[in-house]
Amino acid sequence: MDAAAKATWRYLRRPPQSDPPRHPAGSPLLLLLWLLLWLLPLLRLRRVQGAALLRTPPSCTMGPTPPGHRP
Repeated sequence: MDAAAKATWRYLRRPPQSDPPRHPAGSPLLLLLWLLLWLLPLLRLRRVQGAALLRTPPSCTMGPTPPGHRP
């Protein structure tokens, strides 16, 4: 078999894959999204703490204790 009849591996290899497109790091939309994701837990935490506070003590909201009732 001569050299012209041999298969070369050059044509059987896959072409190299290109890198995925990258967005610029200074994009204002990405900066806004990052800021929103960073502040969201803080806003959620503040809302839960405010909702947990009672405006009146629990003893004031209950009616009189029936006779013979033990707490």
